Amino acid sequence: MPPELQDAVKELQNILYEEEFFKKEPDGYFDRETERAVKRFQRIYGLKDDGIVGAATWAVLLGMRQRIDKSFPRLVYFLPPQSWFLCEQFLMIFCILLGVYHSPLPGSPPKWNTALATAYGLTYIVPFLLESLPLKHSRQTSLPLLQYAPYVLTGIFWKPILNFLGTLFH
Repeated sequence: MPPELQDAVKELQNILYEEEFFKKEPDGYFDRETERAVKRFQRIYGLKDDGIVGAATWAVLLGMRQRIDKSFPRLVYFLPPQSWFLCEQFLMIFCILLGVYHSPLPGSPPKWNTALATAYGLTYIVPFLLESLPLKHSRQTSLPLLQYAPYVLTGIFWKPILNFLGTLFH
């Protein structure tokens, strides 16, 4: 095998190893175990599970995907990847709405349709805000829903966040 191809296989194996699809140390040889790991990866991410690492598989491997959260119950992994996204989106919206309607801040909560639209919009902004804040992320697996606590806080502070974003874009 040419060295460039062996390097590509080793990179593939490294990614699969980090994501816990590949169990042995990466060696750069595309063997039966590598093929099985690729097929599992493809099946989980809704790709054609043929074991061939083409352009689509590389694109998903290199980051065009939502990473699997290993702390979430295994039952979720039987659902197709599109359902994961919808479940996670629903949880984010629910937590933001929880914060909006149970906020200790003065003022009346918005109408339901306004709150829902705001919560949906904030689900796309909050992950970027969380990445930019110097927070220590906990990997505690006993409480997987605790990762949605920042969304409740976002709901509590929805007005200041939207005001800040409004001044930022004007």
